[in-house]
Amino acid sequence: MSASTAFANDLLTAVFTDGDFGGTYIALHTADTGAAGTQSTNETAYTGYARVQVAPPDWTVTGADFQNAAAIEFPEVTGAAGDVLTHFTIGNGASGAGKVLLRGKLANAVTVAVGQELRFKAGDLTGAVSTAAPV
Repeated sequence: MSASTAFANDLLTAVFTDGDFGGTYIALHTADTGAAGTQSTNETAYTGYARVQVAPPDWTVTGADFQNAAAIEFPEVTGAAGDVLTHFTIGNGASGAGKVLLRGKLANAVTVAVGQELRFKAGDLTGAVSTAAPV
């Protein structure tokens, strides 16, 4: 089953713009969480890491597509470096399992290094609700 563009837009607007699903938290992952995963599935655990809450005005929704409209900054890496970050999730948990609302792949993998402050510029975290024809 696929969504119409109109419904995808309504859904993304409810999640991001209206905040109908509550606060949204970005988690970083070393692999995809899969459809049944939670925000803690494959989540990075470098020292200093914490999920980042993103306010509704900091997202842009156009049709079935979404992207961050403002920079998203994670705390400085203070230890346990070496993770290679490949995916992100948008969910409702500040910590713990947290329900994944949407998930995506980073445009470029990031290898975590001590002293690094991970920053995703506006437009770096993007995704879409599928409107492809069902098969």
